Amino acid sequence: MTYEQFRNVLYGISETIINLGGILTGAAIIYYGFRMAFARENEAAFASARKGLTWAILGGLIIFGVYTIINTIHGAVDSLG
Repeated sequence: MTYEQFRNVLYGISETIINLGGILTGAAIIYYGFRMAFARENEAAFASARKGLTWAILGGLIIFGVYTIINTIHGAVDSLG
């Protein structure tokens, strides 16, 4: 296996994981959004859903940051030849 093939395999794996993470983040945001909407006057359920939504959004931001870092490194390595 050449270096280029190895690099492309790693890049493909990382893209797949990031895409899956984005889908799961979107699903978590929708899930916790519904939980917040249906919590109504139950303060404990609303607080729990709000905490879950906060963590889902934070996870999405982390995934976006990792995606940005990977693409920056991939672009830098490609420009080096």
